[in-house]
Amino acid sequence: YLTINIAVEPEQTCEIKSYMGFSVMNDGRMIYSVCGLNGELLYQGEISCGDRHSPMPCGRDRLHILANSIVEICRQYSAQAVLETFPRYNALVDILDYKLPLKGLPKPVRVSPFGLWQTCPRCGYNSKKNSVMDGIFLCSACGFGTERTLLPSFNLARRLIKYHADKVRFTCEKDPYGNNIIINPLLGIQYHTGSSK
Repeated sequence: YLTINIAVEPEQTCEIKSYMGFSVMNDGRMIYSVCGLNGELLYQGEISCGDRHSPMPCGRDRLHILANSIVEICRQYSAQAVLETFPRYNALVDILDYKLPLKGLPKPVRVSPFGLWQTCPRCGYNSKKNSVMDGIFLCSACGFGTERTLLPSFNLARRLIKYHADKVRFTCEKDPYGNNIIINPLLGIQYHTGSSK
């Protein structure tokens, strides 16, 4: 028997200059938005990735082709890829987890899809009052408008900026025995620190 090990060294990590959000539409298009580090929109585009019956590619070959397209776009813009935490993205994220670092880019970040379709990317107002008429999103707070299909990827690209800026709040309570409990209900964290004495 002959065993051969081949080590592939990843390229030098490049400096991230933008964030890129990706969102799959039901018609088989993947819409992407590129935002600068301050949240300004730099570019929006689309990649064909599936069809009306199966918006995400089913076969590994098609997933690799899609992943290669994403890697090239991320490389072009020195972008951190941001995708929503949604089960249909799992196989694609698994591929991107190793393909992006091979090109000197960080692994993709997965964020909550909450409010992607109803949050204004300009002012951050999240409400069902934000209207969608004939495929147009219109913010009821600031009047910002865009095509509805562009909204999720734009919000994803900006969401990582928001996560970096927001502070995560914890509260500290005491249990009946006088032990401290650190709590964050949003993250589902409840940490018992032991005796407070």
